[in-house]
Amino acid sequence: MTKARRLRRLALLCLFAAAPVSGEMEDREYESAETAKPAHVLERRKREIEAELRAASRRQEEARAAEEAARLAREADLAARPYAVRLLEARCETVCHGHERFAHARHGWLGWQAVILRMQYLNGALLDPGERNDLARHLAAIQPASFAESVMEYAIAPAMLATPFLGWVGWRRWRRSKK
Repeated sequence: MTKARRLRRLALLCLFAAAPVSGEMEDREYESAETAKPAHVLERRKREIEAELRAASRRQEEARAAEEAARLAREADLAARPYAVRLLEARCETVCHGHERFAHARHGWLGWQAVILRMQYLNGALLDPGERNDLARHLAAIQPASFAESVMEYAIAPAMLATPFLGWVGWRRWRRSKK
């Protein structure tokens, strides 16, 4: 390649590089495919979107209504159960422990009274006045002791009640003897 030929190529390259280049887009190129559609197509799409929004709103409202109906059914089911069952669940099974904790226990009415007293005074179970008797009666009905166990409870009860009193009397005598 000759020097003159190279110079011509370089001149042509400079000419093309210096020529104005249009990098602008035309107005119609800025429009998206959606806005370039006819008005009736856009209107139909708006109606479809509004219909979808109404359907979603209706589904949400139906879901809320179903949840409310289920909640009311649960409350009605709970209210239909006997008072002692609701009391047992409210005071024992949901607060402190489940039914499996005392499912194996068998006591008579007096034995359940003792268990509930222990729970109330030693473990801090919160019971209103009169609830202990209802709980003991219900537990004795659903988890009764055998006849021999009930007799033992009534035989041991006076000794259990007398023990603190006898201890107190013994303690007072011991203190008097030290004076």
